[in-house]
Amino acid sequence: MNIDLVFWGPWLVGFVVFAVWVWQPVKEFKQMWDEQHRRHAESLESDPPR
Repeated sequence: MNIDLVFWGPWLVGFVVFAVWVWQPVKEFKQMWDEQHRRHAESLESDPPR
C-alpha cells in the first residue's frame, strides 16, 4: 500500500493540477461562447429577416 502511494501520489497530484489547468480556459471559453450566442440570438430577434 505504501509503495502504491509513493508511486501514484505524484501522478494523482499531477492529474489534479492538469485538470485545473485545463478547466480554467475551458470555463472561460464556454462563457465567451455563451455570450457570443446570446448576442447573436438578440441580433436575430431585433432584426427580423424580410
